[in-house]
Amino acid sequence: MAQTLRNLGFVVTQKTDMSRQDMRQAVEKFGLGLPKDSVALVYYAGHGVQVQGKNYLMPVDTPMDREQSVPLNAYALSTLLEHLSLSKSALNIVVMDACRNNPFEPEKPVRYRNWRVEGWAPVQSPRGTLIAYSTAPGELAADGSGENSLYTRTLADALKQPGLPLEVVFKRVSETVRKATKDDQIPWFESSVNEEFFFVPPHGVKVAPSGWPSGKPVAVASSRSLQSEPQWFDRLTVQEWNELDWELQQRTKHFTRDEVPLIERKAQAGNVLAMTTLGLAYRQGLDKTTGPSTQVRRSGANNTMAVRWLQRAAASGFAIAQTELGEMYYGGRGVDRDVARARSLFEAAAQTGYTRARLNLAQVSLEQGRSQEDLQRVGKDLLDALMKGMPTVPQR
Repeated sequence: MAQTLRNLGFVVTQKTDMSRQDMRQAVEKFGLGLPKDSVALVYYAGHGVQVQGKNYLMPVDTPMDREQSVPLNAYALSTLLEHLSLSKSALNIVVMDACRNNPFEPEKPVRYRNWRVEGWAPVQSPRGTLIAYSTAPGELAADGSGENSLYTRTLADALKQPGLPLEVVFKRVSETVRKATKDDQIPWFESSVNEEFFFVPPHGVKVAPSGWPSGKPVAVASSRSLQSEPQWFDRLTVQEWNELDWELQQRTKHFTRDEVPLIERKAQAGNVLAMTTLGLAYRQGLDKTTGPSTQVRRSGANNTMAVRWLQRAAASGFAIAQTELGEMYYGGRGVDRDVARARSLFEAAAQTGYTRARLNLAQVSLEQGRSQEDLQRVGKDLLDALMKGMPTVPQR
């Protein structure tokens, strides 16, 4: 990351393995030394915790013996933001690849802890500041393998792409990481930046040394909701959709009730695979027993919960959830039969090229007796879908 920023023209101060005193001095010196109208970027990769609703960076000399010692010995993220807001910089960018759990949260008498206190707490961005997290507020992020995390590698690549405005960079990073982790990690950012900034300007655009376009800055309206942005699954190939379908069916087949808290946490954070898994699991029943000849029986189905989670995933544009929900409406399984609604869901899912949705849509069209022209088009689509094949075991 340091080398990437140097190549982009930033003057980089690189610090590693800092004590709390080192952090305090480094941040104070950095803030005071920022030139007027400059662009300040702080990148932190390490350990962080949330204690009583506040976020802390963990220095190397912080005692990890009790929760009460964290505010005294760790470095508050709010202090870093205060120094930046009081500086002469025009734009502040803070990147936190450090979402971690609270190690002091007491164990519960169940398998999972209280997930509401894990990860970073949401922070209100000061004026002219963008705060980016490697995962959504309240969530965890994997360290990954190698020298850099997946988030850092992806961000370093995105920063070098020409013509991308500031917020688009972080939206691209989010899409890439979500696709690579299949929604297990959902990068997030909060921004109060109202002007356009480029790390690498588009062709033909002149910028000041700070990176701002010359002339009057362009005001941009931006959405803070990642749900309005392109999803990681929007660019899946037909084969990738089929493999994902197979993986979801296998995941649901082995699902057990004690996994519900963990999967619900992921679903609440926006993970469409978790939403769909919960929908399918509730539909088939969370309790599993083995009968004669190792036959597996399911019980404890809850169609209300199944529809609720499938609807959330379908509303996010996830084709598999749309298809599963459409099949429930078409067959009247757990819901009142509604062929029109089923067709609408199949049509939305078929736009992605997802094979099962296309087959279902073709079947509905044939049964509804469309015009000769429509039937010929449906027949061609059905043949194409069959040639591409239904979900199969992925080739590893």
